[in-house]
Amino acid sequence: EASTASDGTGTTKERVAGTAAGRRIRRVAVSRSAAANRVHFYISIDNGTTRRFLTDVLLPAATASATVRHSYVEVPELVGIILTGTGHRLYAATHIGQDVNVDCEYADL
Repeated sequence: EASTASDGTGTTKERVAGTAAGRRIRRVAVSRSAAANRVHFYISIDNGTTRRFLTDVLLPAATASATVRHSYVEVPELVGIILTGTGHRLYAATHIGQDVNVDCEYADL
């Protein structure tokens, strides 16, 4: 899901979908073991037709081993966002085509 564009027009992946009653994002963390990368986050309120840039995070390069931890970054800018409808979605995309782990913790309202 590589996307060098910050306007949401590149390839993105849905990470959290809203519900009719609402869904609050409690924590988002990104991790990766390899080359440095940037992960962009977008929000959509129309089932993904339009994506708006929210924030991005940088992942430093790291090769995980028994003595070196992989890159891990939390994204506090996303905490507290409420996806208030079934058409609301949170998306993420990497700047370069690498797999990254994007863990999203949320609570239904």
